[in-house]
Amino acid sequence: MTPIAVWPLTAVYSGAALIGLGVTWLAWRRREAPGALSLAGLSLCGAIWALGDLPDLWAADVSTRMLAMAISYPAIGSASTLMFVTVLSLTRRRKLLTPVVKVLLGLWVTASPVAVWTNGWHHLYYTSIAVDAVTGITHYEHGPLYWASLPGDYLLLIISLVIMMRASFHEDATLRPALRLATAALLLPWVGNSVYALDLGPWPGLDWPVVCHIGAGALFAWSLLRFDLLDPLPLAGGLVLDRLTDGIVLLDMAGKVVASNAAARTHAGLDLRLALGLADAATAPQGDVQTRLELRASNPAAVKHLDLRAVPVQGPDGTPLGRVVRIADVTVEEHESRERERLIAELQRALEEARTLQGLLPICASCKKIRDARGYWSQLEAYLAAHSELSFAESRCPECAATATDAAAPDQAASGGGR
Repeated sequence: MTPIAVWPLTAVYSGAALIGLGVTWLAWRRREAPGALSLAGLSLCGAIWALGDLPDLWAADVSTRMLAMAISYPAIGSASTLMFVTVLSLTRRRKLLTPVVKVLLGLWVTASPVAVWTNGWHHLYYTSIAVDAVTGITHYEHGPLYWASLPGDYLLLIISLVIMMRASFHEDATLRPALRLATAALLLPWVGNSVYALDLGPWPGLDWPVVCHIGAGALFAWSLLRFDLLDPLPLAGGLVLDRLTDGIVLLDMAGKVVASNAAARTHAGLDLRLALGLADAATAPQGDVQTRLELRASNPAAVKHLDLRAVPVQGPDGTPLGRVVRIADVTVEEHESRERERLIAELQRALEEARTLQGLLPICASCKKIRDARGYWSQLEAYLAAHSELSFAESRCPECAATATDAAAPDQAASGGGR
């Protein structure tokens, strides 16, 4: 006679398997979207896990129950890893899946199934397995390999939870409700694993991890349907915006940031409302707003110049909805512009100095001094040196040299005669 406790558990596992298969189908239909395939794999593993628990209830002998569990254990061992990959995909952090991480995850996925398949030799994963004659429920005594596998699963869950929580506060406002619901879904495997490992479940014999994993998949599915978490178009649009070198920010009518791309988030400390004068809907200008800022850091070499332009966004009926702000880093252009201005100023000064040597110069007919604009008379060489880049090297022309020689000859003769 079948124990009466088996029937409620059968209903729970069957329902969990159906939910898992349903989520798998929904995720598969949107398999082009980031995270859809890993979510489909996660839900399928949950369904296989739940279906694997049914022979554990109805099989007549322990060996058959162990065989059913061994067949389904690859799905059980893959659940945490697929949850981790799904979180990375949904939060656009798949770059963390480096080749080394993929190898480690692959080894981790295969470790637990291998330990279960070889348990009959070493009895280190399950030390003993017995069936309760009254309830018909299988009781497993866990060995050291089982307890050694828990830290890895919990580490993946912790990393997934931290990544999802950060994304739920820092991603675009349109995605935050879905990501927060997904964060709540990540808490369920924690509950299920803890209740099962510590034997705290109020329902004896219930496999809490599979129920909680299916519940997490259902919450992910709700995000999929309610918030279009796996809608490829918004996610693709986000990827395109993140690849733009200019920052793009969407402000609501109160000046609050609703959405932004990766380039804009590098200027997270910039107060756009103050920079653009967009305090609120009542005082904000209705047309385009454009300004240029100079940001100075503690390092003088780290001066940045930003060009900001805000364009109004209106609904189909013309109702103002907010503004789209483009933030362009024009530091290089600003430096080049200032360098051009410096060169132009130097050229203008040189031109002005050159112009001072043009036109009529008042010059003395006798001593050849030049009269400047202030009425002072200066030697010719002094005037030219002051108003040009000329410099003088003194010498004598042949005529002057001959004249000087002739003038010096009588003096030399007189001097010689005196001796």
